[in-house]
Amino acid sequence: MVSRKACRVLINMVILALSIAVMITIFWSISWTNQHCLPYMGSDKQKVVMMILYALGIALLCLSGLFYNLRNYPKMYISAIRSIVTLVFGLFVITILFRSLFSPSEHEWEKNYVTGDMWSPIEQCMVEAKFCNSFSALDGCCKKPTECKINETMSNPDCLVWETKNYVICYSCNACKFGLLTEMKIDGQRVQFALIIFTTLMALVTILGVVEIFKRDLVEPNQPTMQVEL
Repeated sequence: MVSRKACRVLINMVILALSIAVMITIFWSISWTNQHCLPYMGSDKQKVVMMILYALGIALLCLSGLFYNLRNYPKMYISAIRSIVTLVFGLFVITILFRSLFSPSEHEWEKNYVTGDMWSPIEQCMVEAKFCNSFSALDGCCKKPTECKINETMSNPDCLVWETKNYVICYSCNACKFGLLTEMKIDGQRVQFALIIFTTLMALVTILGVVEIFKRDLVEPNQPTMQVEL
């Protein structure tokens, strides 16, 4: 049978690994958007920062729990687990409730970046980064929009630009702006899916940790083992 200490070490290590996975996922998303000249999260930055802090707090508490468990401090270990439970379920709730954290809404994007004046820094970044050469041939930015290939009536002003210009890059076209939004949504859905998986597993493992505490005996050092009756 697995010893009490070994069981708790395993539970803490799994929760620690999942909390690190959450932080890596969020930081990867931030890095991806920065490299692709994209704005990140808009008004939801505070919630994303909160998720990072929650995950960091969980990781630190797991390390504390490992220390308390190995040094036979059962009361302090239980305190650490209680704090982990609070943070884990807080992180889980944030992840489930705010599913659009990692991509702006279409209305917000159109207001700020299509008809608004917030597109200029993105366009400048794309020019300096040589976006089409460095990253991807995005439809509407680096190649003629699909709509223009299907509809030759030129009712779309972007189609006229692509027909009259000699170059094949149009960072100022609306099709390019909405194409970036589509890329952000795809990336945001992947990030959100990964976070839901990680936080769900974290919550389940935390529940197992709580059950383990109640099913096994917690004793002070140098005291005989006693079976706790439920």
